[in-house]
Amino acid sequence: MKNTFHLLILVAFLSACNQPKKADLLVINAKIYTVNNSQKTATAFAIKDGMFIAVGNSETLTENYTATEVIDVKGKTIFPGFIDAHCHFLGMGLVAQKIRLEGTKSYDDVLEKLVAFQKEKKLSFITGEVGIKTIGK
Repeated sequence: MKNTFHLLILVAFLSACNQPKKADLLVINAKIYTVNNSQKTATAFAIKDGMFIAVGNSETLTENYTATEVIDVKGKTIFPGFIDAHCHFLGMGLVAQKIRLEGTKSYDDVLEKLVAFQKEKKLSFITGEVGIKTIGK
């Protein structure tokens, strides 16, 4: 009876232990900038089905997750995805000095835009663009 009791205690204890969660990818030993004010940096993250499921330190995530693929980046820096929102400053500045006449449907529309543009820019002469219009659309 005593051995049965100990066996039940052992089974209860083992089933209470956290089993590692499954991930597709575990990246460890990184310098990660998270863009999250409550956790600005981390050293690991786990991904499942294309989504982040955990971000934290390498030791904790290695203990709590098993992954199909584990990548040790050996201290390299990881940033969140960048979007290339660059511009060509000279071209952007030149376009800002031209009137854009897209969407005008009449002579009066053009005149209204010209008057509003000149009130704002106060240029000695005005240049502009109409844009490309596709025939039949």
